[in-house]
Amino acid sequence: MSVRECDNNITINYGENKSNKCNLCHYSSKRLAHIRSHINRVHLKLKTHKCATCGKNFYSKHELHNHSIVHSNIRTHKCNVCSQTFKTESVMVNHIKYTHLKIKLYNCEDCGQKFHIKNTYLSHLKGHHTNIKEFMCNLCNRSFAIKYYLKKHERRLHKLPNI
Repeated sequence: MSVRECDNNITINYGENKSNKCNLCHYSSKRLAHIRSHINRVHLKLKTHKCATCGKNFYSKHELHNHSIVHSNIRTHKCNVCSQTFKTESVMVNHIKYTHLKIKLYNCEDCGQKFHIKNTYLSHLKGHHTNIKEFMCNLCNRSFAIKYYLKKHERRLHKLPNI
């Protein structure tokens, strides 16, 4: 077995079965480039690919390319049910699953309400099934479990701008 030095004093072991191994975990790959990418992404958390439009950083050229779609107005993916168009196939697939097929993966065991977005489900649990209300209106002292509901209250009741 031989050992190669990599950037930042991290070693990569080259095993007998022609597989490169990460010294920091059990990851292995036949391609050295995959090991280096793994180390940069997982262990060093390096995001070396920067979006020229918004400045957001990404681990790989592929991730940067996928992100660049959000800055374009091109919508090449069309829903075969309602003809709405989308920038990415994954957004279109989610649209079909949740809008047309009504798939809801998260089920509240207390009241039976179903949700397709995990954060909406978690907000529901916090807002409807606990007595913890940490967000208080400064104008009327009414309290809310979820910040969104406080902001909604302030806009509707007190006519505050949406900030």
